[in-house]
Amino acid sequence: MEENLEDILRNGFLTWRKNLNIAVPFLLSSIINLLLIVIFITIIYFFLNPFQSSFATASYGRYSPLSSINWLLLLLDILLVISFLIIMSIISSFFYAGAIGMSKKAIETGKTTLDDMIEYGKKKFITIFLINLLIFIFVLIICLILAIIQMIFRGEFITIFVTIVDIVFAVVPFAVVIGDLGVIEGLKKGFRFFIDNKFPVVLLWIFVRYITQFIGYIPIFIAAIIFSIGILFVPIPSDISSIPSFTSPNLLIPLLLVFLLTIAVSILVSWIISVFVISPLTTIWWSKLYLDGKK
Repeated sequence: MEENLEDILRNGFLTWRKNLNIAVPFLLSSIINLLLIVIFITIIYFFLNPFQSSFATASYGRYSPLSSINWLLLLLDILLVISFLIIMSIISSFFYAGAIGMSKKAIETGKTTLDDMIEYGKKKFITIFLINLLIFIFVLIICLILAIIQMIFRGEFITIFVTIVDIVFAVVPFAVVIGDLGVIEGLKKGFRFFIDNKFPVVLLWIFVRYITQFIGYIPIFIAAIIFSIGILFVPIPSDISSIPSFTSPNLLIPLLLVFLLTIAVSILVSWIISVFVISPLTTIWWSKLYLDGKK
């Protein structure tokens, strides 16, 4: 590799600073998937639940809990969940492919636009989706086997296996988008890249993992400050004996409001950091590692 990890991190950071629009794919992906979750919950609550309730009322006294109607409703629930998961995964694949394409353009030319996101997203979202599906099925099958082994011998076999798979196939999406490869070619190329560049891949994976965890403490720190300040405004009487109990509305409601505000701010800060900093920055780092490793 022409650059060491320190150079990749530094130059990747500079590329990110000049191309903050690489956060747009992650922003759109999170918003659209959030809307899909709202739609899913709405369908379950307003359409499917009344449908199930009507069947349950009509079948009371005539059908057992394991009747064909109940099995049909269960199958409908499962199909609905699977459908929404597939749709969300396809949307995420489109925007992730677009983000990798934008990173490639930004690294090579110094500038990228949303047109790059659309171009690479349309070209590679199906391939990214299929690769994620294949890896998920592979991991699921092996984890089921390891779960049985883990019950007998006791150990962290599943955690170790998932970590290894995550590292080995970390560059596969970047090989697919940057190298314009298909599913099988992308898996082979990504695996070969790991074999040829094990040390930098593992180092970057560890760095990304722990810097993500470290930055993840920021919302917790902010939440602790907000909660501490909020407690100062809770009206606690000087004579604590005048309060019947700590479940009194005089204390419970203000404390609950402070707690809810703390949670809301923490979630918002976590989302902002993830969408606008962590996701685009790590995508650029991995793209730069792959581009440099190809030379």
